[in-house]
Amino acid sequence: MAYFLFVNNATFSWRATLSQIVALSTTKAELMVALRVCFIQQLIQDGIINAKQCPTAAQIADIGTKALPRVPFESFTDQLLGDKHIGGK
Repeated sequence: MAYFLFVNNATFSWRATLSQIVALSTTKAELMVALRVCFIQQLIQDGIINAKQCPTAAQIADIGTKALPRVPFESFTDQLLGDKHIGGK
């Protein structure tokens, strides 16, 4: 799992971790997902968070969860860190 928090389009905080939960059955796994979806829907409904649709090619969190080809890696790094990172343009 990975997430990035933004404030005024700047990365404020981030985290990437391995999942701590191993489901014993698909039913149990589906229940965990359903609970998370309900929780997030409630946060959106209460106005605590604002969720936006993000196309697959723009999933910045992929940089924290998988190996990426060079072009998406550099693009996501630029989006997260701007020109301040090593190798920035």
